[in-house]
Amino acid sequence: MVATADAIKEFMAEAREQLPPGMEFDIWFDFSKAYEGRMNLLAGNALGGLVLVFVLLMLFLRPALAVWVTIGIATAFMGALWLLPVTGVTLNMLSLFAFLLILGIVVDDAIIVGEAVHAAHDRGVTGLAAAEEGVKQVSSPVIFAVVSTMVFFIPMLFLPGYTAQMMLSLPVVVLLALFFSLIESLLILPAHLVNLKPEKQATSGAGVKLQKLRGKFAGAMKVAGDKYYMPLLEKSLSSSRVTVMIFLMALLLSFAVFKGGYIGSSFSPKVPSDLLELNTVMAPGESFEEAKRVMEQFERAGDRLAEDKDMLALNNGVPFVKNTMVFLWRGNIHVLLQLTDGEERDVTSEQLALRWREFIGELPASVEEMNISATIGEDGAGMSVNLSTASGDMAELRAAADAVKEALDGYAGVYDVRDNLTSARKDIEIQLKPHATNMGIGLADVAKQVRQGFYGEEVQRIPRGREDVRVMVRYPQEERASEEQMDRIRIRTNQGEIPFSAVADAVYVPGYTTIRRTDRERTVRITAELTPGTSSAHEILQQLREKQVPEWEKQFPGFSLKTAGEMQEEQEFNGAIIAFFVLSLFTIYALLAIAFRSYSQPLLILTAVPFGFFGAVFGHLLMGHDMSIMSMLGFLAAAGVVVNDNLVLMDRINQLRAGGMAVMDAVVQAGRDRFRPIILTSITTFIGLVPIMFERSIQAQFLIPMVISLAFGVLFATAVTLILVPNLYKVIEVLRQKMGAARAARRRYIFPWKIPDALTSPPHLWDKCAWSKFGRRRRPRSGRAPGMARVTGAGESVRVHCAAPH
Repeated sequence: MVATADAIKEFMAEAREQLPPGMEFDIWFDFSKAYEGRMNLLAGNALGGLVLVFVLLMLFLRPALAVWVTIGIATAFMGALWLLPVTGVTLNMLSLFAFLLILGIVVDDAIIVGEAVHAAHDRGVTGLAAAEEGVKQVSSPVIFAVVSTMVFFIPMLFLPGYTAQMMLSLPVVVLLALFFSLIESLLILPAHLVNLKPEKQATSGAGVKLQKLRGKFAGAMKVAGDKYYMPLLEKSLSSSRVTVMIFLMALLLSFAVFKGGYIGSSFSPKVPSDLLELNTVMAPGESFEEAKRVMEQFERAGDRLAEDKDMLALNNGVPFVKNTMVFLWRGNIHVLLQLTDGEERDVTSEQLALRWREFIGELPASVEEMNISATIGEDGAGMSVNLSTASGDMAELRAAADAVKEALDGYAGVYDVRDNLTSARKDIEIQLKPHATNMGIGLADVAKQVRQGFYGEEVQRIPRGREDVRVMVRYPQEERASEEQMDRIRIRTNQGEIPFSAVADAVYVPGYTTIRRTDRERTVRITAELTPGTSSAHEILQQLREKQVPEWEKQFPGFSLKTAGEMQEEQEFNGAIIAFFVLSLFTIYALLAIAFRSYSQPLLILTAVPFGFFGAVFGHLLMGHDMSIMSMLGFLAAAGVVVNDNLVLMDRINQLRAGGMAVMDAVVQAGRDRFRPIILTSITTFIGLVPIMFERSIQAQFLIPMVISLAFGVLFATAVTLILVPNLYKVIEVLRQKMGAARAARRRYIFPWKIPDALTSPPHLWDKCAWSKFGRRRRPRSGRAPGMARVTGAGESVRVHCAAPH
């Protein structure tokens, strides 16, 4: 695109000299600049994120290890770029954003493997043995961590809707990068670390400073773990139920904040655009002159907007409209107002759009649809519903549509309420008189002759070059333009020509150019625009269904009001993402259940998923962004990332338990062992996304909601991994022990009259059933005759009760 734009500019520079006097041309809008700006923005942020991740690794890891881990990021990215053309995905803004998004994620498995190998070196193991020991220790959790992340990204390939399809390149890049990062961390990185030698004391000035700085950060990490985290973990483990309830209340609070409307929501992110786009569809059958008149009305309103004193005052007197472009074709009007760059403008595009709509004034009845877009990706009206009735009668549909529009007009912030039910135009219907058949003429004969007069009859074709010219015979133009010509038509019969009025009547009847159907039902689409920050389309629709729809159902039998347009796409997307999310959870649960040979431990690992939503909600609340489709995709991505730390921690607990360590000791020790890698992986993921998250350019605003969901989801889920999971593990183990003891206490054995000597020491007679292994005598239960003895219990706790003989 950039090369093509440069070539056009070179051509224009040459052609401008050859133009005749008084003629000139110039570039109205250069999309290559926007593309180049976005690509440079993402490339710069990606480089900044990579540098931040490398610096962070240098502060906490050995320099050699940090270098190899960073090289692993480049290896994963090069592998993804290698296979990207095979998938049909180009290197565009979204695919480059995917590389930025995955920057802090692909480094996680390399950190875990590098930390394991480094720990083996600290234990005195060297060379190939250290690499093998480190990889064997963490290979299982690393593989399942990457697979779980990929499982949550795979549904993005199948989400419905235009917006989701636009984001298709994002999951493709992420899946490829994760695949190559797994290969690099398990096969390539250990080979590089085989020759890792013991760290030596630095001798150069820069090396000494770096070593001292690393020592400070490493010491700070150790202090944070030993002085703050471990006491907090042990204190929370002493009150596990209280800890679990605190986390549960925090999760419920996030749902309350989201459902309570404290965070705005929209399907697409509301990103201000540097273009104001007005799209209008004229009613079918309207003349070109009428469309031109409406177009000029829009142009005059645009000129008034450019000179509006109030808007200029808000923009410090600086003009904000650069160019105007107008298109008119086949009943469609498209008006573009190019604004100055958003970074250079104080007045927002939404304010200008509302002002432009105000200057346009009342729309004529000839306009069927009209909307003004002030944000990137906005398509159609803010609210759109389909109305239908059982009868499908046009008059009944008109009455129902008027009732719905009147109700919508009563809501604050709702304007431009319209429907696409075009007004009935007058059609001429030819009705044959009863005695016309006596003259040997039918309705088809009359209709054919009327058509020949007004439309024409082909009488000859004249070859001209490679085409034919048709010669048509019909009435002159002035006669065809008048309805009065119907009365002057002469109809040919076998008995000669007679007046049209002698055999037929021309009756005016209502006619419709378009009849719309949805699911085989005749429908009317009602649209409305919403002022930002006032009413929500879904809230309005919910209130209509609760208050007005029951009354309308009585008034119009079969009345139905369904979402349409962007609201329908949002509904379909939400349904699909919930279904895919549940399917992903079930898939990961099944894989983890097989790997851990447990039904409860996968549930512990998946506890991080809902707290990823907790982080996403409070991240949007903190950053002041609305929840949108990009936020949901970010949460879906975070769900695959946040389980990784849980998986690593749970694997370590199982290793310690398998070594014979008690529950409390294993939980505490696993927290101590995995505190450093968990903190590092979470911080690197968050740091890698910081540059784009705090970007203020317009090009980045569309992507920021997804970054917020992922970054804060991972950050908040870290607390879940380090505090909640150990407490849940302890609670489950305590419950399991209690349930095991209860089952043992309820265990029953039935023996015949004489108890085997193996269970009686010394042997006693059992006729009275009064013996107990504890040495205490018990009286026989009343109403029970000696016959059988029932022994309950296990181990040293054996009780004997009387039972009636069978």
